[in-house]
Amino acid sequence: MRLYGYGAAPSAAAAALTADQSAGGQGWEKAYQSCTASLNPDVAGFIPTNEEQTESIVPRLKTDAYNSASADPAWQKAREKWWGCLRDQGLTPRTGSGDWSSQQGADILAAYGADGSSPDKENEIRVAFTEAQCNVKTRLAQTLGDLEASYQQPLIEANEAALSELKSQNQKRLAAAREYIANHG
Repeated sequence: MRLYGYGAAPSAAAAALTADQSAGGQGWEKAYQSCTASLNPDVAGFIPTNEEQTESIVPRLKTDAYNSASADPAWQKAREKWWGCLRDQGLTPRTGSGDWSSQQGADILAAYGADGSSPDKENEIRVAFTEAQCNVKTRLAQTLGDLEASYQQPLIEANEAALSELKSQNQKRLAAAREYIANHG
Protein backbone atom coordinates (compact mmCIF):
# COMPACT_ATOMS: atom_id res chain seq x y z
CA MET A 1 0.00 0.00 0.00
CA ARG A 2 2.72 2.43 0.89
CA LEU A 3 4.49 1.95 -2.45
CA TYR A 4 1.80 1.02 -4.95
CA GLY A 5 -1.56 2.19 -3.54
CA TYR A 6 -4.21 0.08 -5.23
CA GLY A 7 -1.75 -1.27 -7.76
CA ALA A 8 0.46 -4.30 -7.41
CA ALA A 9 4.21 -4.52 -7.42
CA PRO A 10 5.66 -4.90 -10.90
CA SER A 11 5.33 -8.50 -12.07
CA ALA A 12 8.57 -10.32 -12.83
CA ALA A 13 6.62 -12.71 -15.09
CA ALA A 14 5.11 -9.82 -17.07
CA ALA A 15 8.54 -8.20 -17.39
CA ALA A 16 10.03 -11.48 -18.70
CA LEU A 17 7.17 -11.87 -21.19
CA THR A 18 7.65 -8.31 -22.43
CA ALA A 19 11.41 -8.83 -22.76
CA ASP A 20 10.88 -12.07 -24.71
CA GLN A 21 8.36 -10.36 -26.96
CA SER A 22 10.76 -7.48 -27.67
CA ALA A 23 13.63 -9.84 -28.40
CA GLY A 24 11.56 -12.11 -30.65
CA GLY A 25 9.72 -9.50 -32.69
CA GLN A 26 6.84 -10.44 -34.99
CA GLY A 27 7.85 -14.09 -35.19
CA TRP A 28 7.60 -14.40 -31.44
CA GLU A 29 4.15 -12.81 -31.43
CA LYS A 30 2.86 -15.28 -34.06
CA ALA A 31 4.35 -18.24 -32.20
CA TYR A 32 2.90 -17.04 -28.89
CA GLN A 33 -0.59 -16.64 -30.37
CA SER A 34 -0.36 -20.07 -31.99
CA CYS A 35 0.77 -21.64 -28.73
CA THR A 36 -1.99 -20.06 -26.65
CA ALA A 37 -4.75 -20.62 -29.23
CA SER A 38 -4.90 -24.38 -28.76
CA LEU A 39 -3.98 -26.67 -25.94
CA ASN A 40 -1.43 -29.41 -26.55
CA PRO A 41 -3.30 -32.75 -26.21
CA ASP A 42 -0.57 -34.05 -23.88
CA VAL A 43 -1.16 -31.08 -21.58
CA ALA A 44 -4.97 -31.12 -21.82
CA GLY A 45 -5.09 -34.30 -19.74
CA PHE A 46 -3.91 -32.54 -16.60
CA ILE A 47 -5.51 -29.11 -17.00
CA PRO A 48 -8.92 -28.75 -15.31
CA THR A 49 -11.69 -27.65 -17.63
CA ASN A 50 -13.27 -24.22 -17.28
CA GLU A 51 -16.52 -25.94 -16.24
CA GLU A 52 -14.72 -27.80 -13.46
CA GLN A 53 -13.11 -24.60 -12.22
CA THR A 54 -16.38 -22.68 -12.18
CA GLU A 55 -19.19 -25.19 -11.63
CA SER A 56 -17.82 -28.22 -9.80
CA ILE A 57 -18.21 -28.96 -6.11
CA VAL A 58 -15.43 -26.65 -4.91
CA PRO A 59 -16.76 -23.41 -6.42
CA ARG A 60 -20.31 -24.42 -5.43
CA LEU A 61 -19.31 -24.95 -1.79
CA LYS A 62 -17.26 -21.74 -1.82
CA THR A 63 -20.25 -19.79 -3.15
CA ASP A 64 -22.65 -21.39 -0.66
CA ALA A 65 -20.37 -20.55 2.28
CA TYR A 66 -19.86 -16.97 1.09
CA ASN A 67 -23.58 -16.42 0.57
CA SER A 68 -24.40 -17.78 4.03
CA ALA A 69 -21.65 -15.76 5.71
CA SER A 70 -22.59 -12.52 3.96
CA ALA A 71 -26.22 -12.98 5.04
CA ASP A 72 -25.17 -13.38 8.68
CA PRO A 73 -25.76 -10.25 10.83
CA ALA A 74 -22.15 -10.48 12.06
CA TRP A 75 -20.99 -9.77 8.48
CA GLN A 76 -22.86 -6.48 8.38
CA LYS A 77 -21.72 -5.56 11.88
CA ALA A 78 -18.05 -6.06 10.89
CA ARG A 79 -18.50 -3.96 7.78
CA GLU A 80 -20.18 -1.19 9.79
CA LYS A 81 -17.17 -1.06 12.14
CA TRP A 82 -14.90 -0.66 9.11
CA TRP A 83 -17.12 2.04 7.64
CA GLY A 84 -16.98 3.90 10.97
CA CYS A 85 -13.20 3.82 10.92
CA LEU A 86 -13.16 5.13 7.34
CA ARG A 87 -15.46 8.00 8.35
CA ASP A 88 -13.24 8.78 11.36
CA GLN A 89 -10.30 9.06 8.93
CA GLY A 90 -12.18 11.45 6.62
CA LEU A 91 -13.17 8.93 3.95
CA THR A 92 -16.65 8.16 2.68
CA PRO A 93 -17.43 4.42 2.80
CA ARG A 94 -19.27 2.81 -0.09
CA THR A 95 -21.88 0.63 1.56
CA GLY A 96 -23.23 -1.54 -1.24
CA SER A 97 -22.97 -5.30 -0.71
CA GLY A 98 -20.21 -5.61 -3.32
CA ASP A 99 -18.35 -2.43 -2.35
CA TRP A 100 -15.01 -2.85 -0.59
CA SER A 101 -13.49 0.62 -0.75
CA SER A 102 -14.16 4.21 0.08
CA GLN A 103 -15.72 6.55 -2.45
CA GLN A 104 -12.37 8.28 -2.68
CA GLY A 105 -10.73 4.96 -3.56
CA ALA A 106 -13.33 4.20 -6.22
CA ASP A 107 -12.85 7.68 -7.68
CA ILE A 108 -9.08 7.18 -7.83
CA LEU A 109 -9.47 3.86 -9.63
CA ALA A 110 -11.99 5.37 -12.06
CA ALA A 111 -9.47 8.09 -12.94
CA TYR A 112 -6.71 5.65 -13.93
CA GLY A 113 -5.23 6.34 -17.33
CA ALA A 114 -5.52 3.90 -20.22
CA ASP A 115 -2.01 2.71 -19.38
CA GLY A 116 -3.09 1.86 -15.81
CA SER A 117 -1.34 4.84 -14.25
CA SER A 118 -2.75 6.93 -11.45
CA PRO A 119 -3.11 10.68 -12.00
CA ASP A 120 -2.38 11.30 -8.29
CA LYS A 121 -0.22 8.47 -6.90
CA GLU A 122 0.44 10.23 -3.59
CA ASN A 123 -3.28 10.55 -2.82
CA GLU A 124 -3.91 7.01 -4.06
CA ILE A 125 -1.33 5.65 -1.65
CA ARG A 126 -2.76 7.73 1.22
CA VAL A 127 -6.33 6.51 0.63
CA ALA A 128 -5.34 2.86 0.06
CA PHE A 129 -3.16 2.90 3.17
CA THR A 130 -5.95 4.44 5.26
CA GLU A 131 -8.40 1.77 4.07
CA ALA A 132 -5.86 -0.94 4.93
CA GLN A 133 -5.21 0.56 8.37
CA CYS A 134 -8.95 0.53 9.08
CA ASN A 135 -9.08 -3.08 7.93
CA VAL A 136 -6.38 -4.00 10.44
CA LYS A 137 -7.81 -1.83 13.24
CA THR A 138 -11.33 -3.27 12.91
CA ARG A 139 -10.11 -6.78 12.00
CA LEU A 140 -12.48 -6.74 9.02
CA ALA A 141 -10.71 -9.34 6.85
CA GLN A 142 -10.04 -11.64 9.81
CA THR A 143 -13.62 -11.41 11.08
CA LEU A 144 -15.17 -12.02 7.67
CA GLY A 145 -12.73 -14.84 6.94
CA ASP A 146 -13.50 -16.53 10.24
CA LEU A 147 -17.22 -16.15 9.65
CA GLU A 148 -17.00 -17.65 6.16
CA ALA A 149 -14.86 -20.51 7.51
CA SER A 150 -17.55 -21.29 10.06
CA TYR A 151 -19.94 -21.90 7.16
CA GLN A 152 -17.36 -23.80 5.10
CA GLN A 153 -16.59 -26.42 7.73
CA PRO A 154 -20.03 -28.12 7.78
CA LEU A 155 -20.16 -28.02 3.97
CA ILE A 156 -16.75 -29.69 3.77
CA GLU A 157 -17.79 -32.37 6.24
CA ALA A 158 -21.04 -33.05 4.38
CA ASN A 159 -19.21 -33.39 1.05
CA GLU A 160 -16.08 -35.16 2.23
CA ALA A 161 -16.40 -38.14 -0.16
CA ALA A 162 -16.74 -35.95 -3.28
CA LEU A 163 -13.89 -33.71 -2.14
CA SER A 164 -11.66 -36.74 -1.51
CA GLU A 165 -12.39 -37.99 -5.03
CA LEU A 166 -11.46 -34.58 -6.45
CA LYS A 167 -8.27 -34.55 -4.38
CA SER A 168 -7.32 -37.95 -5.81
CA GLN A 169 -8.00 -36.71 -9.35
CA ASN A 170 -5.88 -33.62 -8.74
CA GLN A 171 -3.01 -35.71 -7.39
CA LYS A 172 -3.09 -37.73 -10.62
CA ARG A 173 -3.06 -34.51 -12.62
CA LEU A 174 -0.11 -33.21 -10.64
CA ALA A 175 1.81 -36.43 -11.27
CA ALA A 176 1.04 -36.17 -15.01
CA ALA A 177 2.17 -32.52 -15.05
CA ARG A 178 5.42 -33.40 -13.29
CA GLU A 179 6.03 -36.22 -15.75
CA TYR A 180 5.36 -33.89 -18.70
CA ILE A 181 7.78 -31.30 -17.32
CA ALA A 182 10.42 -33.95 -16.70
CA ASN A 183 10.10 -35.18 -20.29
CA HIS A 184 9.64 -31.86 -22.08
CA GLY A 185 11.32 -29.31 -19.86
